Amino acid sequence: DKTYQVQVIDGKNNVLGDKKTETFGENSLTYSFTTNVAYENKTVNVAQDLKGDDFAEGTYYINIYNKGELVSKTSFVLR
Repeated sequence: DKTYQVQVIDGKNNVLGDKKTETFGENSLTYSFTTNVAYENKTVNVAQDLKGDDFAEGTYYINIYNKGELVSKTSFVLR
């Protein structure tokens, strides 16, 4: 299993969710939540509820980190 830090950022550049901060070497990372994945070197589906109320319309950015290193990113538009 691997633990990933997931960062969800709204259109106003706010980190959503738990907003936990962790330090990796000289860098710190504020993220929304962590998730554990049974890593098998192939694509997996991960679902997680995000804490929050009244999400605004706009573009949201998802960044996935492994020990502070960006390993994946995507975005979506909420209408």
